[in-house]
Amino acid sequence: NNRTMSNPHGCCLSQVQAPLHVILRPGLWLPGSRTPHLYIETWRIEGSPQNAFKDILNAIETVENRARLILRQADEEQLFIQVMSFTKLCNWVDVVEIQFDTALSQTDTVAHVKGFSTGFLPAWIPGSFILNCVLSCIPFGDHGMNAHRIMAIRDSMQLSVNVENGGRAC
Repeated sequence: NNRTMSNPHGCCLSQVQAPLHVILRPGLWLPGSRTPHLYIETWRIEGSPQNAFKDILNAIETVENRARLILRQADEEQLFIQVMSFTKLCNWVDVVEIQFDTALSQTDTVAHVKGFSTGFLPAWIPGSFILNCVLSCIPFGDHGMNAHRIMAIRDSMQLSVNVENGGRAC
C-alpha cells in the first residue's frame, strides 16, 4: 500500500525495526564504504548552548513534516539531539545527530552535526537490521538526502549560523 509506505513514520515493520537500525548503524562501521552516505557539518551558532539547543528544536519542528523528521532524543543536559527519518518510498532509516561543544564561551556555540544512513537495506524488510550488519561492507549512496536534511534544519534556525566546515566524511 503506497499510503503506508509514504507515511513519514514508516510502515508498521519499519517502526518496529528502526530503533535497532539506529542503535546498530552498520552503515557507519567501515571507513570508505560509509563515505557516500555520511555528511558532516560544524556550525558556529551565535548564542549560548541552551539558546542554540532550543532554536534547533524549533527548527526541527518547523521542517519535521517536509523533511520527514522524527525527534528521537533531545537531551538538554547533555546538549544532544537525535532525529530519525524514513525515506519516502522505501523506508530506509536515516539519522541526524547534533552534539554541542560546551567548552567555548556562552556567547558562541559550536555544534557538530552528522547525517547518515543506517544500512544498505530498508527497514520494512524483515530482519533488515541483522542483514545490514552482514552487508555493512557494501557502499551505497543517499542521493544527497542527509545533506539536505541538515541544510533544512540549519536554514530554519532563527539564530545566526556559520558553517565552519562540511561535506562527505570518511
